[in-house]
Amino acid sequence: MISGIFVDYWEFCYMVALALIVSVSSFVGGVILSFCYIVVAPSIGLILAGEIKSVVFISVFFSICSTFLGFTIGYIFDMPVNQTICAILCIFLFFYV
Repeated sequence: MISGIFVDYWEFCYMVALALIVSVSSFVGGVILSFCYIVVAPSIGLILAGEIKSVVFISVFFSICSTFLGFTIGYIFDMPVNQTICAILCIFLFFYV
């Protein structure tokens, strides 16, 4: 207990929610796409921003942009959408590193 808050309870709730989100997103979208949305997009945000609010907005922005570009490029060139989205996110990451 820290400052009257049961930290262990809230940490457990956070871990359960995170596990559910990762397992459901891996089942629905695939492992590679889930990894890119969970790791690569926030990495871009951390590189470009200094505070956590900016990181969240930047990572969401790049996720939406890469999803739109991935669907567009995948449709035009008849490519798989999941891998196209991941490739675009990785290109964004390598561009900003």
